[in-house]
Amino acid sequence: MNKLFKVQIIACGPGLKEISEIHGVSSEWVREMIKNEALEIEIVKAYLGEFPSVSDNCAWIIMGSRYSAYDKMDWIENLKKNICLAVDNKIPILGICFGHQLLCSALGAEVSNNPEGWEIGSSKVSLTDKGVESPLFKDFDDSFYVYQSHHDVVSQLPPNVDLLCSNKFGVQSVSFSDHVFGVQFHPEFSHKVMNAYFNARTKDLEEGDFRVLDINDGSRIIDNFINIFLKEG
Repeated sequence: MNKLFKVQIIACGPGLKEISEIHGVSSEWVREMIKNEALEIEIVKAYLGEFPSVSDNCAWIIMGSRYSAYDKMDWIENLKKNICLAVDNKIPILGICFGHQLLCSALGAEVSNNPEGWEIGSSKVSLTDKGVESPLFKDFDDSFYVYQSHHDVVSQLPPNVDLLCSNKFGVQSVSFSDHVFGVQFHPEFSHKVMNAYFNARTKDLEEGDFRVLDINDGSRIIDNFINIFLKEG
């Protein structure tokens, strides 16, 4: 592909009010994580009817949402169609949580409410053999801790999608070809943000084996994703 010069961060909802009022929104957190000043960063609010461009030299990062990938909403259906078009045009894509689920759905996977229930807080995940080889997980240990906040899960993958990472809750990362990736966990969460989500989500849940550690190994995913395509230019 040609030299990457633009990253479009696709926002899929305004976020929880009690978190956004104090900490801001996830699309801005990702913007702050991208340190290469030569890149143009654009935030696209898909939930308000805005859609990213399918063009050369551009990558997409599709964010999380309080909605489900299987919800019958116009903007979700339209974004899914745009994802299919982008995949066909070899646009680099990273899906995060809902973005990962919607991306997988566009590629033919099944997404459903996880019978294991919520996965919230710190979670240990493990790479598959293909995950160890993937540039998305460059310099990662075989097992590591990430931040989670979800109850939906990719429940079945099609044969053309590779499993990169998993744990007891199911699929944690996938890849398609060499330019499309998804992660169920949240690389963009800080310790303070994870604690805020944890407090908001667990107040209505039965007591479980949930906790928040002051570590998010998954935060390196953003840099690795960007660097894959910067090096190809």
